[in-house]
Amino acid sequence: MGLTPYVQKMKYLYSRLCWILMVANCCCYASLQAADTISSSIQPDNRSALPKNTPVSYYIHPVKGNDANPGTSLEKPFQTLSQIGKLHLNPGDKIFLAANEEYEGNLRLVNQQGDPGNPITITSIDWNANQKNLPALINFKGRSIGILIQDCSYIQVSNLRLTGNGFGTSNEKSALRSAVLVNNMNDPDMNHIQLDHLSIKDVYY
Repeated sequence: MGLTPYVQKMKYLYSRLCWILMVANCCCYASLQAADTISSSIQPDNRSALPKNTPVSYYIHPVKGNDANPGTSLEKPFQTLSQIGKLHLNPGDKIFLAANEEYEGNLRLVNQQGDPGNPITITSIDWNANQKNLPALINFKGRSIGILIQDCSYIQVSNLRLTGNGFGTSNEKSALRSAVLVNNMNDPDMNHIQLDHLSIKDVYY
């Protein structure tokens, strides 16, 4: 006995509905996968994924850090000061050094521009709240400069200690020893370089 036209039509509609639901489920799954991919890529570790001009904080720890890290969290800090010289900093960016820790090398800021409401800030922070903290120490022994600020504007450096007791070997080419050098090479107008609570000790040739 053949199916009535009504039953045939209902079976056809049912099959079409199942097909539509299957396609919808596939699209939904693909959308969720895409959303997961986008969500995983937009992390603080990936500055290019953030809205333009969003300030970023960078962390440096000479013991807990690794220069292969993104440097944008306490859990994944940089290890050396040299990483900062590789960054193009934006207004409002902050660089945090760990209190109580000693950093070898120097900090170089060249052609980095903050703005009046959003200076670029370099300072010490407490990595461990239970410690009695001293500001981070930059030991630039063997180098002529501890902190170089060149062709920059709206920079604030605070709560750091610097020392640089001599070169590792005799260096007759270096006629200058500076804990902090503010230098104008190519920028006709440098503004607002603020140095606050810096302790400088034993800077010898």
